[in-house]
Amino acid sequence: MLYDSPFKDINHGGIDGVFGDETVKFRILSIIDQINQNAVVA
Repeated sequence: MLYDSPFKDINHGGIDGVFGDETVKFRILSIIDQINQNAVVA
């Protein structure tokens, strides 16, 4: 998912190419995990 469109449309490296900073990538992954957890509960 994070190495496909739309990230891959912006940079061939996917999320690594779009967000080079490890802290930013970790935060994005944390937000996605929270969304997924909320979706399971609902």
